[in-house]
Amino acid sequence: MTEIIRLNSYISKCGICSRRQADELIAQGKIKINGERITVLGTKVDPGKDEVEFEGKLIKPIRQYHYFALNKPVGVVTTLKDPQKRKTISHYIARTGMRLFPVGRLDYDSEGLLLLTNDGELAHRLQHPRYEIEKGYVVEIHKPLDQNALNRIKEGVTLDDGFFMPKSINTVNNRGKSTTVHIVITEGRNRIIRRLFDSLGYNVVTLKRVSIDVVELGDLKAGSLRELNSSEVKTLKKRAGLK
Repeated sequence: MTEIIRLNSYISKCGICSRRQADELIAQGKIKINGERITVLGTKVDPGKDEVEFEGKLIKPIRQYHYFALNKPVGVVTTLKDPQKRKTISHYIARTGMRLFPVGRLDYDSEGLLLLTNDGELAHRLQHPRYEIEKGYVVEIHKPLDQNALNRIKEGVTLDDGFFMPKSINTVNNRGKSTTVHIVITEGRNRIIRRLFDSLGYNVVTLKRVSIDVVELGDLKAGSLRELNSSEVKTLKKRAGLK
C-alpha cells in the first residue's frame, strides 16, 4: 500500500522543482491529477494510483539525483523562463543534458555560486531557515565602511520586513574609495544584503556568493559548471537532516 503524500512533495520527488516552487506551480494551475487541474495547496496524492501531469506530461519520482555548482554571471535571471526574454540559467542547464532547477536565487545584478539539482527534498531543506545553512558573500560597497556602521551590522538591523543579523561580517579591504567585506548569512530573504547596506547609506557595487556551506566557488569561471563531489553532497544532506 503506497503512502499518500502532499502534492508539492510528490512534484519535488519527480525532480521538477523544490516544494516551495511546486506550491507556485499548483497555485498557477499548472498541475493536473487524473486529468483535473489542481489549484488548492495542501492537496494530497496517492503515487500508486494517481496520475500527475505537468506541462501535459505524466511525471514520476526519479531514481537518480544530480548536483551541480554554477558560477552565475551578472545579467542572468535565476529562473528557467523569463517573460522579458532576458538570459536565464536554462542556457547553462542545457549543457548538462539533464532536467535541473536552481536551489534558491541570485538576483540579476549578483553573481557567484548557485546550486542546481533535481533533488527537490534537499533543495527545499537547504532553503529552509530551520537548517541555518551558511552562505558566504564577498560584497563591495561604494565608500569606506566606518566602525559605527560595522558595529550596527554585527548587532543586527531592523529592515522593512523584520530584524536581520548576519552570522558574521569581516572587512577584506577598507582602503581607498570603496570597501570589500565577506559576509555570511543563514537566510534568504529577497535582496537582504543589498537592503542591509542600503539601510545604512551604502550602495552595493558588486555582490558575489562564494560559498554554500561546504561548497566553495573557488576558481570556477563565470558561466561554468562542475558536478559536486560525493563528500560535498553527503555533507549537505547531513546539514539538512537527510541520510
